[in-house]
Amino acid sequence: MCMRLALVIAVALSVPLFPAAPAGAANYPLTCKLGQLNDVYFNQIGIVITIQPSAGPASSGLQPGQCAFEDRGIRASEPKALCLPGAAVTAMDFQGGKMNAFGSSFSGPGAAVIHTAIFGPTSIANFTVHNRSDNQCFVVDTVGV
Repeated sequence: MCMRLALVIAVALSVPLFPAAPAGAANYPLTCKLGQLNDVYFNQIGIVITIQPSAGPASSGLQPGQCAFEDRGIRASEPKALCLPGAAVTAMDFQGGKMNAFGSSFSGPGAAVIHTAIFGPTSIANFTVHNRSDNQCFVVDTVGV
């Protein structure tokens, strides 16, 4: 128990807060259909939600777990994950080496998005995002726009 708490504290303190979009970086509207088919995890980037790219634009319809831009699908060369700045892990439970989402809780601006991605219900979420310079994820700038 004490070791688990120490791990949670160490990890929480080691996850940096995401900076604002770099000056001059463009952000774009992204629509996702989140809920129970998206994996949520954290690593050196922070809290991350995996996404499935849609082949076409959001207006052509999305399957659960998919995301697309207004005018096109996500290209093969683009990230397959969303990073949520400001979201934090407030409690964490592990089963083996994997985070147990049902025993974990989150706080901050991305908490509702994370909760929907893990527990559902499957629903449409609208974001504005920019691509991280290392191309590992789309950083969520705003939710619900």
